[in-house]
Amino acid sequence: MCDNSDVRDVFNMTEAELSGLQSYQFINLTPDTTFTISGTAVNNLGRGNVATISETTAEEAPQTPYNVEVSDIGTTSFTVTWNIDGPRPGKTNFTVTLIADRPAPRKDFTFTGFTTRSHRAEGLEEYWNYSVSVTASTSVGAKASDPTQEYRTLPAAPGKVSNFDITTAPGGNYTRMQITWNAPTILLQNGVIETYSFFYYISPEQKSGSPTKTFQHQSLENRKYEVYVDVVPEVSYSFEVYATNEDNMTGQTWIKTIEAPAGVPENIEDTMQTKVIPEEKVKNVQQTQITVTFVQEFFEQSKYGQIRATGLVACVENKCETTSMILFLFIYYISLD
Repeated sequence: MCDNSDVRDVFNMTEAELSGLQSYQFINLTPDTTFTISGTAVNNLGRGNVATISETTAEEAPQTPYNVEVSDIGTTSFTVTWNIDGPRPGKTNFTVTLIADRPAPRKDFTFTGFTTRSHRAEGLEEYWNYSVSVTASTSVGAKASDPTQEYRTLPAAPGKVSNFDITTAPGGNYTRMQITWNAPTILLQNGVIETYSFFYYISPEQKSGSPTKTFQHQSLENRKYEVYVDVVPEVSYSFEVYATNEDNMTGQTWIKTIEAPAGVPENIEDTMQTKVIPEEKVKNVQQTQITVTFVQEFFEQSKYGQIRATGLVACVENKCETTSMILFLFIYYISLD
């Protein structure tokens, strides 16, 4: 009998021992291996014809992998190594399972080959905890190692902040804007965040080198960071914010550009004076004449945006309804020079 490696077992028997039906048992064979068995009779004149048959042993369940270790840890990858006892139990698959802390998903890497003893796991979350288990399987069964201790990938630059939002004219004040944001989502923090840097400037090319304001990171979940800035209506502004971690790595910058909206013109107290000329003093005209005088600032004030037009409504009997009012519209252009 021999296998593919040409290892042979030879049985020699006497004529008396060869009488009748012969049965031979081969033990301690390797699993999933094809063996060739041949038999021939030999006398004083030599060997007779050879009878040959080939058979393949069945697969077995594998042994349990052991000595599972993690090395060469990077930001999104590390190497997993293990051992397993032979002999080869058959066509063997290995599955390396990475059990991650929530909310990161677990990862499985499967490949074929009994001689494999290591695998480089890629595509992991930065600065995240994983424990590792290795499973060996054949068509007969599978055996898994116990999970290892937790290993943490290395930190990286943070991702963008979350919920970056701009509120124009908060509380009806058109000369201010409110900017808010939260920390990057937990899978994008990629380390221990230390600060947030906030910039704002007139768009597009008036950014200065230093941040307008710096905020210390607060570990409270859903902590909202808030800043108010003074703006001029009808002027475009850009707002930027990014996180920096304790390793002084700057995160991704989120930039938003928006034009400060114009608001309802501000009331100027005591800006209008009226003078009524009684009917009897107006010769040959059966009406009462009203003269209205405005101060110049009424037309030029631009706190909430440039004045584009001015209208005057005269209401009959102090009732400003559509059927009882007269509208006088004045288009008044204001030079920015």
